[in-house]
Amino acid sequence: IYKIFNIKVKSKLQHKNTTYGFTIHSKALVLYLTEFIGLPKGRKYNKLKIPNLIKKNINLIKAFVQGVVDTDFGLSFKKRKNKIYPVLAGASSTRSFIEEISEEFTKLGIKNITNLDYKVYDERFKKGYSIINTVEINGYKRLKKFIELINFRHPKNLNKIEILKVAEPGFEPGTFTHKS
Repeated sequence: IYKIFNIKVKSKLQHKNTTYGFTIHSKALVLYLTEFIGLPKGRKYNKLKIPNLIKKNINLIKAFVQGVVDTDFGLSFKKRKNKIYPVLAGASSTRSFIEEISEEFTKLGIKNITNLDYKVYDERFKKGYSIINTVEINGYKRLKKFIELINFRHPKNLNKIEILKVAEPGFEPGTFTHKS
């Protein structure tokens, strides 16, 4: 941030050590990010979208999607026929945002699955449920393609890939030979 905006930040773990973040008090930066880049200001619900400026450049799309995946997706391993099966999944209440992310995956040749407008029952919500939208990349071949084209930056996901390489010796992005 200092190189680009000449603003020094001190990042730290927040929210019971589950989130890494920082706070910046700069009206100029807020105006730049909202007016020029096109990021939403304030509460993001139903305003989430990939800014048009980013959509115009494949490298910016990849970096944007990488950031979304690193912060808002989860990489999990499921058991399938007594073998480990990777699932990369993200969710949002903003249907159009999930559709945009799915569309960008598809443009890059990464097959994915979306589940749109389904109810998740939870008594913490006033209505007793929430409407959610998800996008998933399932299986070794699709995950390999994601890693080769976009990849992860967050240590939690990079560590999970290392675990997957040990658990499934044939899974080696870049020299991929796993049969799935």
